Amino acid sequence: MRILLSAYACEPYRGSEPGIGWNWALEMQRQGNDIVVLTRINARDKIEAFYAANAAAPKPKFVYFELSDPLLKLFRARLLPEQIYYVLWQWFCVATARKAIQDNGSELIWHLTLGSIRLPVFLGRLKMPMVYGPAGGGERAPLAMRQDYTFVGHVMDVLRDALNWFAGYDPTMRATFAASDVILARTPESANIVPPRWRGNVEIVHEVGVESCAPPREARTPARRIMYAGGFIYLKGITLGIRAFAEFVRLGGEARFTLVGKGPEQIRARKLAQELNVDHLIDWVSWVEQPDLWRIYDEHDIFLFPSLHDSGGTVVVEALSHGLPVACFDLGGPGQIVTAESGLVQRTAGRTAHEAALELGRALKQLVDDQPRFRRLSAGARKRAEEFTWSYRVAEALRKASGRIEGREGDRKLSSPAFERADLSEAGGGHGVGR
Repeated sequence: MRILLSAYACEPYRGSEPGIGWNWALEMQRQGNDIVVLTRINARDKIEAFYAANAAAPKPKFVYFELSDPLLKLFRARLLPEQIYYVLWQWFCVATARKAIQDNGSELIWHLTLGSIRLPVFLGRLKMPMVYGPAGGGERAPLAMRQDYTFVGHVMDVLRDALNWFAGYDPTMRATFAASDVILARTPESANIVPPRWRGNVEIVHEVGVESCAPPREARTPARRIMYAGGFIYLKGITLGIRAFAEFVRLGGEARFTLVGKGPEQIRARKLAQELNVDHLIDWVSWVEQPDLWRIYDEHDIFLFPSLHDSGGTVVVEALSHGLPVACFDLGGPGQIVTAESGLVQRTAGRTAHEAALELGRALKQLVDDQPRFRRLSAGARKRAEEFTWSYRVAEALRKASGRIEGREGDRKLSSPAFERADLSEAGGGHGVGR
């Protein structure tokens, strides 16, 4: 399959959106597809350095596009929000995409990053078969689970809720959905953002993955090390994780809790740990490079991830791949990824945030006390992670997308060169604005 992959964020040795763009591009190429990646110029040096050191790696063709210097300078100075910069980038990259399609005979456009169900793409103007996603962002924290939010957190989530509601009516998003033959959503909540008219084109596909599972190790018993990794921001529920750990300790649990990351919630979280008399049992580790994080996974037994509306959860999959059972709430991507055979998924319906956190702490204590169960979940974690290797994730997405498009009636099929049918003359874009 000849695919033009729209990946605004795409860089080697990165996590989150850049890592998703990079790993999906390489894996699509590895699985026998002819991939052209449309991405930002700022990634070029890192991509070229990667191939200088890894000549045998799968190598898609990369096409670079950036907005004009004045807009780029505003963005780098943080005077232009990334969401606005991204939308402008999407609008003006169409001319570059058109030329890449003509030069490479691409049959299909696949928009991958940024993967937000609220942010439009404009490559549908090329009138070609198009896959949109996997996209997330439609997840929300129940009101009762916002109990520990700061004022800023409440404002941010109210704004997020409003934007999610508006996405179904936004004419640019409706045009994006209408132009997409297949819409891949990361979670059912994100799928519900799509208006009913196009919801029949939606498939649920998780986007996060790992290269491979870590070598099997004997689960340590009793489990003595609990960890968290991620940003210290309001939506990650750091204070709820500390409340859960404090309940675990109150019930007689013996363990240390390592929190890896940084962010504005750290000061508040440290203060809460002191108030709950568990600060002496907590180790705070600043942000680390990925190889160091791998070592930390191997030194721990359980991964506590109290996030409230992550659509994915790369660290969740990484922890599973190292044999760590994951304890989380039944919210967002983690609530979909973690199963009863690979961790603890705490129900939140009908509970306040504090109540759910205390129940999660009690579940942790029960797990540590039941060592046969802990060993089963540790083995189950690695087994679950095998479904989240990049090869598995990409193969599933390709299967679902190509099956839907090839099964459609009419002219837009992958069996013939779609680029020859595209009305390229009408696709403008970027004269004097992009380069």
